[in-house]
This record gives sequence, structure tokens and C-alpha cells, in this order.
Amino acid sequence: GIYEDAGKNLWIGTDGGGLNMFDRKSGRFVHYNHEANNNNSICGDNVLSISKDSKGNLWIGTWGEGITVFNRKKNTFKHFKNDPLKSSSLSSNNVWTIFEDREKNIWIGTYGGGLNLYNPKSDDFTRFRHDEKNPGGISNDQIITIFEDSKDFLWIGTDGSGLDQFDR
Repeated sequence: GIYEDAGKNLWIGTDGGGLNMFDRKSGRFVHYNHEANNNNSICGDNVLSISKDSKGNLWIGTWGEGITVFNRKKNTFKHFKNDPLKSSSLSSNNVWTIFEDREKNIWIGTYGGGLNLYNPKSDDFTRFRHDEKNPGGISNDQIITIFEDSKDFLWIGTDGSGLDQFDR
């Protein structure tokens, strides 16, 4: 994942090297790596996706370790992971894509866990999973990309089942 912020800094996710921020003004990199037993670090070093929400937080999706929300103003990190005992937790720790829609809803596409909708009031997730018995549901639990069109439909790109149009 790569993201350019308002200050023209490049945020670069790596496969095993964590998150890197390239400061174009100084020409230097700042590295953010997972530190065991340190909750004020990113949750994993295999970074697949980077997205900014309307509050200015960076949402960092990882392979195998869930999500880190980085509050840049406070320099704090919040983590979301799958808890098999909690149906309102993140459905999978393999986070491929993160998207904020016009209504400021945060949508999480996972590889193997389907689509998740984050609820900031309850600090948990609603899951949308593939169900063979529901032909109008999501076609696959391997979500690669999410896009919102001008009519407020979400378009969900999957790995293996094509494209879904989601009418919320």
C-alpha cells in the first residue's frame, strides 16, 4: 500500500519491513515497525493497505495481524484483531483494503473474512460474509478492493468471483 498525505509525504507499506514514511522535504524516511509487547507500535510488519479517515487517522491493514489506526496528532496506535470468541470483532487479520465512504463509514475488505463495517460508537464491526444460501449476498470472502460510485453503491472487487454491487 502507498498513500500520499496532505503534506506530500509518502506512506509506504512493505512486506516484512513495516510502514515507512518518506518526508519529501527532508528526503528522509521514518520507519514504523511492530515491537513485541508495545501497544504503541503498528500491529504487524506486513503492510498491505493504508488509508486516511476524515479525522486524519491512518488506517493500516496488515497480513496476519489485523489493523492499526495511527492517530498522527497524538502519536498513538490502536489495534483491531480477529477474536474467534467475539462475532463483532474484525472477521480476519488479513486486511487487504480499507475505504471510507461519503458518510464516513469505514469499510474493511479482508482476504478470507469478507467485508467488515466499523462502528466507531461501539468500537466493533458488522460482518458481511459469503453465504451459499443467499444469492443476493456477497459472492466471495476474499475482498481485494472497494469503491463508492456517484449513486452511493459500493463496488466490491473479489478474488475469484468478480465484482459485487452493494446497495446499502
